[in-house]
Amino acid sequence: MARGAINTKGPLRAYLNALEAIIEVKGTLLVNMIFTIEGEEELGSPNLPAALATERERLAAADGMLFAMSMQNPDASVSMFLGNKGIVAMELNAAGSRWGRGPAVRNIHGSYAAIVESPVWRLLQALTSMTDDYGAAIRMEGYLDTIRAPSAEDAALIDILMERFDPESWRESLAVGAFIDDLDGLALIDRYLYTTTWNIDGIWGGYTGPGMATILPHEATAKVDSRIVPDQRSADIMPMARRHLDRHGFDDVEIRPLSAYEWSKTSVSDPIVQALKGVYESRDISPEIWPHLAGSAPFYLFTDAPLNLPMVLGGMGHGANQHTINEYLIVEGLGGIASLDEIEKSYVDFVFRFAAL
Repeated sequence: MARGAINTKGPLRAYLNALEAIIEVKGTLLVNMIFTIEGEEELGSPNLPAALATERERLAAADGMLFAMSMQNPDASVSMFLGNKGIVAMELNAAGSRWGRGPAVRNIHGSYAAIVESPVWRLLQALTSMTDDYGAAIRMEGYLDTIRAPSAEDAALIDILMERFDPESWRESLAVGAFIDDLDGLALIDRYLYTTTWNIDGIWGGYTGPGMATILPHEATAKVDSRIVPDQRSADIMPMARRHLDRHGFDDVEIRPLSAYEWSKTSVSDPIVQALKGVYESRDISPEIWPHLAGSAPFYLFTDAPLNLPMVLGGMGHGANQHTINEYLIVEGLGGIASLDEIEKSYVDFVFRFAAL
């Protein structure tokens, strides 16, 4: 139990242990391995593109990419993911100094709210103009125009997923009362995978400490992220948001870029995917194969040009609570969930299977 136990120091250590075991027995690895390891993914991987560019020729010679991750569910089933959504992250800031109304230099006494307008309300109005009442539908012009429908391959994978999909277990694990529009079944999966989002990660302004402090803030800020799907591109997102704000009279609201990833996709028929699938099937596990993650990571740096590497995310073992307290990885095995040594053996199996292709 530790930060990184499941995401992703534990699975990476297990993979390295597996390779060490192969070398001890065989004297060498069966295939060439190139490792790309960074510590800035949670910050948006700001330096990874430049780092990869220096190794482009060497990386382009690879046949595929594995993102080692323990992906067994609590019921011991296994999920595989063939890509991910992209993301665009930014801050929106409303300030009296740019607006020309409200406090321009500093917070002032809250009694002046009777005669002075608030940049906090200004920011809230700007945000609510961009979506429906609860953020479920984006209202920015052109924002959804490039989204493509699921491919025939994706649709076939989803049909198989539907045979085992349990929306109630999702609702319980997330501790939510209901899904948007009471979505269920196929409509829920379709919305989850193929709908872009406009999410407020956090919002602040003025005094937020204990007790009272009756002030009228001079500025307010919100962190926003948008998960983008095929065929949206990150470079288009902030300009669309800028045009929307300007068109609706919020030209004073500043947009500050934070980070961006593109989406990525790999075909289920690719050899590296089939190698990992064979690891599961040899253990009498039929994997749940998802077209992509609804989350984001910089996989596009490998799957897009110029590298064009197929990528698969997966592995045996179970853990949870990444990004929060009590993050864990199960070590000794439990109810069909692989133990640490079984995780390592499964990675040995993967290397042998991929080497034989």
